[in-house]
Amino acid sequence: MSTDLCALCRVRDNLQEGHLLPKALYRLIRDPVHVTREGTFRTSSQITCRLLCQSCEQRFSKNGERIVIKECYRGAKNFILRDKLRSETPFASNSEFSCFSAASIPSVDVEAYRYFVASVIWRGSVGRWRQLGNLKLRDCLSPSDEQAIRRYLLGETPFPEIARVLVFVWADATPRLDCGLYESSEKIGSYQQYIFSVPGIEFRLLVGEEIDSDAGRIFARMSSNIAFDLRERLNDPRIAEIDKRIRNSPVRGSLRGPGVKRRSQNQPFARSQNRERE
Repeated sequence: MSTDLCALCRVRDNLQEGHLLPKALYRLIRDPVHVTREGTFRTSSQITCRLLCQSCEQRFSKNGERIVIKECYRGAKNFILRDKLRSETPFASNSEFSCFSAASIPSVDVEAYRYFVASVIWRGSVGRWRQLGNLKLRDCLSPSDEQAIRRYLLGETPFPEIARVLVFVWADATPRLDCGLYESSEKIGSYQQYIFSVPGIEFRLLVGEEIDSDAGRIFARMSSNIAFDLRERLNDPRIAEIDKRIRNSPVRGSLRGPGVKRRSQNQPFARSQNRERE
């Protein structure tokens, strides 16, 4: 067990071997997919590093991971979040999608989804994770953004004012049972966009002083920093492009090296040196 400063609470303790994406996802799917401009990675390796103390790992699990994993698509028509949204009244809708504001979906624990998105991207930025192609996770957030999100995750401050969350929920009868990181950091105009997915759900964290896109206008109309979008996955042009790249790009098998844990191994070999942010 590695004793060092916990990256979240900054207390010296025994650091746990944590996962970039929740460990429970590996029981749902065999090989997560990571899509980059360089190619496609499908691997059963679990991306890990020692980053948080046990108390903070439990904080992440309790405040977001448990609910998201329970409500994501789990196969055999088991998709709690999709069913909840179908029972609610959308803020706006057309023939292609239905958009829900936080205030219009009382059956959904909105804060759990907001917390989960922030925790995954923050964890990716501050940890020493295996580099998958051009998915350069470490330092993907600026020092000031890391600090703002860290204080939110600790419960010291509200969700950062410069951040917004989009949650795409696939309405298909049988969504793909996959998850992964897609172009984890992408500059769009005046803001940065971070994307990842779990079965049936795609998350986007938008960070910037001015989010001047269509998404920004939706948030302004809803007076909210999080929106849920229910739509058919196959009708999304960007998803169609990702699916095409998955089919056509060479798939690299199991990864090896620091920060990657094989299913068949019981002993961790990922180590992390935590950075202190002022």
